[in-house]
Amino acid sequence: MLVWESGPLAERDLTIPKKKNTHQTGSMYFKKGLLKGIDQRHYFRDEVFSELEWKYDNKLRLAHIERAFAKFKIIIKGEEMGDFELVLSHNTDINSKTYKENNCMTSLIWGDARSLMAKSELLGLNAQLFKVKDEKDKFILEIE
Repeated sequence: MLVWESGPLAERDLTIPKKKNTHQTGSMYFKKGLLKGIDQRHYFRDEVFSELEWKYDNKLRLAHIERAFAKFKIIIKGEEMGDFELVLSHNTDINSKTYKENNCMTSLIWGDARSLMAKSELLGLNAQLFKVKDEKDKFILEIE
């Protein structure tokens, strides 16, 4: 089941630095993308990834961050690239500037898939996220 479609992927999404000394985040935010009528601050954590086992970060300064693992089959331009266990991160701080400005609060950390994503030929393509039926922690991320 399709649960999200991005807009055109940018350098930030694909962890491609614009400049030599640009800090690479290694993650992609789940923004509204092409979905209409969702609150991106809650939709991904509370609906798309609600069945995952979320745990708060152990570090005091990051105690407002929840993390969960999920399995992602990554398909790029029709070619299966493999299955990856990746980390999702969600900021629960509803008093933050990010939250108050209605910005995204959930991100996917590329981890072992980072080398697949950091490619300029993927710029401008769209990503689609599918939830695998009857498997609470399995998703398909397709980039076309």
